[in-house]
Amino acid sequence: MVWMLPERVADLARKLQGVKPVRVLAVSTYPFTAGSQTTFQDLCDHAGAVNVAAEAGLVGHASTPDEKLLTWKPEMLIASDTEGADVAARLREMPAYRNLPALKSSRLVLLSGPLMASVTHHRVEAFEALARKLHPERFP
Repeated sequence: MVWMLPERVADLARKLQGVKPVRVLAVSTYPFTAGSQTTFQDLCDHAGAVNVAAEAGLVGHASTPDEKLLTWKPEMLIASDTEGADVAARLREMPAYRNLPALKSSRLVLLSGPLMASVTHHRVEAFEALARKLHPERFP
């Protein structure tokens, strides 16, 4: 229910209190990534994550800067499930991503595309979904 959203966000914040934020990067085969001032940044802000693109100064959605990715050191890659089940294989073919330790170690999380982009009351579901993927120990 919509009226419960503030309580759900507060409950999620309590569950994540004290966690070490996971360094994440939004990846896409297009190849664009999401920096600050994006719905992805909002997800990170609520799910115990550091958006490495925003940390590096990227604003909005922009072309993935191939030469800089290794210096950003993402621990986990986040992609939309609308990319398809073979997204990891396609990312491994792209120079921008193929050398990332996170991809080499298969640390790729797929989230529901509609939830990732949602700006409605369903947004809290995206916060919870990403938090569960990044911090499963907090969700018994």
